[in-house]
Amino acid sequence: MTKIMVDKISKTLDGLYTLADISLTVGENEIVVVLGPSGCGKSTLLNIISGLITPDSGTIKIDGADYTGKTARVSYMQQKDLLLDSRSILDNVTIPLLLKGMTKNKAQAYARSHFTDFGLVGFEHYYPRQLSGGMRQRAALLRTYLFASDIMLLDEPFAALDAITRRKMHLWLLKLHKHYQSSILFVTHDIEEALLLADRVYILSSRPAVIRRELQLDQTAAFTPDMKMDLLAILEEESNDHF
Repeated sequence: MTKIMVDKISKTLDGLYTLADISLTVGENEIVVVLGPSGCGKSTLLNIISGLITPDSGTIKIDGADYTGKTARVSYMQQKDLLLDSRSILDNVTIPLLLKGMTKNKAQAYARSHFTDFGLVGFEHYYPRQLSGGMRQRAALLRTYLFASDIMLLDEPFAALDAITRRKMHLWLLKLHKHYQSSILFVTHDIEEALLLADRVYILSSRPAVIRRELQLDQTAAFTPDMKMDLLAILEEESNDHF
C-alpha cells in the first residue's frame, strides 16, 4: 500500500528553481531515504509534503487522498529538535496530543507509555538543557511520533550528533521502526546513513533537483565499500561541484 505519493512536484523558492518534476512514493512500513547534495532542495520537498508550503505544480497524495498544501496529516521532525527549554521533557512530547484536544492527564499517560521504547524513562521531569544530544533527539522523535504515528518525515535528524552517538541512533531507529512499523521518509546527504537505514533510496541532483536514480536496497545484507563508492560517484556526478 502506498502511504505517500509525490507526483510531478515543481517549486521555485526565493527566485531559485529548486525542484523540477519530482515524483516518488513511500510504501506502508517502509523507510525511504532521499539522498542528495547540500542545498539541492531536500528540505523544501519535505516542507511541501508536510503542507507547510505549496508547490508550483504537482500533487501530494497520502493514503490516496489529495493533501497538497494541507497540514496536520503527517509528522515532521526538522533538523533542529525545537524542544522548548522552559518545559520538561514530558511536557514537550505531549504538545501534539494537547493540540489534538486530549486532556493533560490522558496526554501524559499516553506519552509515558512510550517512554521505555524511546529510552526516556526517568527523564520525564528533566529539561532539554539537561539532556545529551542523543537524548534530546529521542525526545524530539517521540514528540514527532505522537503527532502522527503512521507517517514520519525526518530531515537529517542526527546530523548534529557525533559519529558514535549518530551510529547508536541509527541502530535505535531501526529497532524502533521494526516495532512500530511507521512509514518514514528520511532526508540526508550522508551515504552511509542512507545505506544503513533505507529500504529504497532516491538520489537527487543539484538544484533544480530532479530524481536521477532510485535504488532498492537489501537490508538483510551489509553494505560494502563498493556500494558506498558507487553512490559517491553518482552524487559527485550529479552535484555539479556543490556536494
